[in-house]
Amino acid sequence: MLYILFALGGVLVAIALSMVLLDVEGDQQVQPQSPSIELSKLAADKAETLDSGKDSDTSLQPPNATPAAPLTIDLARVKPDGAAVFAGTAAPNAKIRIFEGDILLGETVANANGEWVIVLEKSLAAGQHLISVAMERSDGTTEMADRSLAVEIYQDTETKPLVALLPETETEVPVLIQSPDDVDTAKPAAAASEAIVADAAKPAAAASEAIV
Repeated sequence: MLYILFALGGVLVAIALSMVLLDVEGDQQVQPQSPSIELSKLAADKAETLDSGKDSDTSLQPPNATPAAPLTIDLARVKPDGAAVFAGTAAPNAKIRIFEGDILLGETVANANGEWVIVLEKSLAAGQHLISVAMERSDGTTEMADRSLAVEIYQDTETKPLVALLPETETEVPVLIQSPDDVDTAKPAAAASEAIVADAAKPAAAASEAIV
């Protein structure tokens, strides 16, 4: 069972990725809703939408209005089998939904500090996925996260999936969160531990032979 530990708002959270809930009936994997993801085109389209939305929102806000808590994605981890967990911050007690196209992948309610964690109810099938996150505040207003998640699951069960945050504009580059090239630090640590134990045993063995 793989556990992930991370700090969110000063709170240490442990997630067991293997505890993804799956429906008993029907397809247990979400198939890619887009055949390919063109990062530059998606970034440009998203920037135009955000710019038009910002203009209309600003005109309706009072001069001294307190900015609402934004929806952010702070963590994304995906296993080779498509099991995934996402976390971030939002408005306190807001409803958080993660979806791909018209498919709802998971939902939760942010705590009083605005922290949220979602383990996907269904795993992601091999292919490219474009995932969005939205929140609904207690007053009924809704907001999309200012970035989407691009996820690529490979056909084999060993390669770590690629996960990136798509930028708002073409001048920005995607933020790589997870890559197949990521080094597994557990194996070097285990090898180092074995080497230390072996080196420590040599003097003891030599001393034993000398006594005999």
